Amino acid sequence: MRRETKNFIIDIASFLALLGLTISGIIIALPHKHGPNEAKILGISRGEFGDIHLWVGIAFIVLMLVHIILHWDWVKCYIKSNLYSDKAAEK
Repeated sequence: MRRETKNFIIDIASFLALLGLTISGIIIALPHKHGPNEAKILGISRGEFGDIHLWVGIAFIVLMLVHIILHWDWVKCYIKSNLYSDKAAEK
């Protein structure tokens, strides 16, 4: 698989995970009833949305680590050119 394809897949998956985190976080933050008559959204309780939020968050962290690994050469070049250059010393 080409590098660009891998980057695209990781970027789309990261975006979808972040979107899932946002939506589940909003649902968790909404006012709700407790107990046996607890309101459900799409058949999912607030507590279950908390579980979804946790696991999607873990997936997002893993995707970001993979993203950094795939761009590690760029990170090294950026740090080298901005932290260890003569221009950085002048600032």
